[in-house]
Amino acid sequence: MGIGLSPSLSANIAEAGRLAASLAEELIFVHVEDGPAYSRQEIEMELAAVKDRFPHRFLGRQGDISEGILDACEEENADLLLIGALPKEGLLRYYSGSIARQLIRKSNCSLMLLSQPESFPKAYSKLAVFADHHPKTKDTLIMSIALAQALQAQNLDVLAESFGTSNSLDFANFTPIKIERHRIDGAAGYRLDQFSKDHGTQILILNSLDTKLGYRDRVFTHEIDYLLSELPCAILLVHSSEEAS
Repeated sequence: MGIGLSPSLSANIAEAGRLAASLAEELIFVHVEDGPAYSRQEIEMELAAVKDRFPHRFLGRQGDISEGILDACEEENADLLLIGALPKEGLLRYYSGSIARQLIRKSNCSLMLLSQPESFPKAYSKLAVFADHHPKTKDTLIMSIALAQALQAQNLDVLAESFGTSNSLDFANFTPIKIERHRIDGAAGYRLDQFSKDHGTQILILNSLDTKLGYRDRVFTHEIDYLLSELPCAILLVHSSEEAS
């Protein structure tokens, strides 16, 4: 998890600890400063206060924030990068603008934006996944089921404009979790935002962005750009080696 000084620091740490308990073998906090090291001591004090609640390591670095976090993920062979976020205000200033876009575009692992973190987190019970027609989607669906099982979620909603062979699974073979399919029409970013708000979604799961962007990606705003401006809930971008053809 990339962390910086913010009003949500303690809550972000608590959320990361809770997720790691269900999902990870190891939790690593990374703090990268692009100036004088005035905040590292305060962050280490926050982490020391929870050392008995969950095990973790801390990496303190200086330099470019996004590159430092991405380098740490690569060096540690990370499977998931966590970032703190605020609803309706975009990413925290610490990860604003180009930093957020670089992390999302360049990350070689899955990335999760934590929205509305709580110091005493509640259980995740409602997850949703956007099943786009894309080679990555089956990996994302399988990961969504694994995540729902690990977090003991009660519901997994599968959202798509239409369902076909490229974005469907025989869910009965995977899990006893209640899974419902929903068709959404119109602008995907807007519809995903509205569905998440209307249904109390706690984690919205999507394919990670393609590393090789086409003309359409340069001209049209990607769904994630709209969701970043609203952040209706936590958002998980599932990394896959598959790319659009």
